[in-house]
Amino acid sequence: MASSMLLGKRLRRQIRAKVWPVLEEAGFAEFAPLRAHRRRGNVIEVVEFTPFPREWREPRWLGGEAYANGATFVLHVGSYFRDVERLPWSETQERPKAGQCHRCARLAHESVDCAADGRTFWPGSQGERLDVILDEAVRVLQARGLAYLDHYGDVDGWLAAHERGEARHPGEEETVNLSADEIAEMGRICREGRAARSGKLDGFHRRVHLADEHLTKPDPCEDILAGLLIGKGRLEDAVKCLDDQKRQRLLQTVA
Repeated sequence: MASSMLLGKRLRRQIRAKVWPVLEEAGFAEFAPLRAHRRRGNVIEVVEFTPFPREWREPRWLGGEAYANGATFVLHVGSYFRDVERLPWSETQERPKAGQCHRCARLAHESVDCAADGRTFWPGSQGERLDVILDEAVRVLQARGLAYLDHYGDVDGWLAAHERGEARHPGEEETVNLSADEIAEMGRICREGRAARSGKLDGFHRRVHLADEHLTKPDPCEDILAGLLIGKGRLEDAVKCLDDQKRQRLLQTVA
């Protein structure tokens, strides 16, 4: 089944009506049913609603019992560096997908009422809740998604941080891991059922859900680093990043 059909026509209409206008104001200019692109210099930025067919349920500690086979989606943001295409073994992508980006993250939902089994999976088949789901997606994109893209759009700043040994993903300093005692207490409250839900449990849940899933390492791999350095006119430094075989191939290309 085509990915655009997997999420349903109504959801695609909601994305077009609610999400794309917000991204258009932020400078995105190319829109497909589930993907938007923004070009800034030699960086192509992507926001993508990626279909993910799976069985989902509302978590039991939120009172959910019923399972349903339906479409969920993952909300991806990614940055694709055109400078990497300067390497002779690289492929060219005019409109990259999220999975083809050199920096990519899955954005987590924040609501304790979001009926998805997993913090980075968003429910796409609950028609009566689409307004709530898409409103939250817009909030998350504005609060964290665009900041992620801005972080990696600053290639000079990112390279400088890497060379200082300080490269980090945006938001990592805010990530909070639950202690063993907190996990045990959360499990105890969950076992007691819906009637035992408390503000403290909601707080635990919200802290867990604020963690986005970074699919790429904070430090650039050798190809990415070499491509960005070439883009900055630092061929000598770029060559040092590569293994012998790639180094020879690059030097033969630029000779």
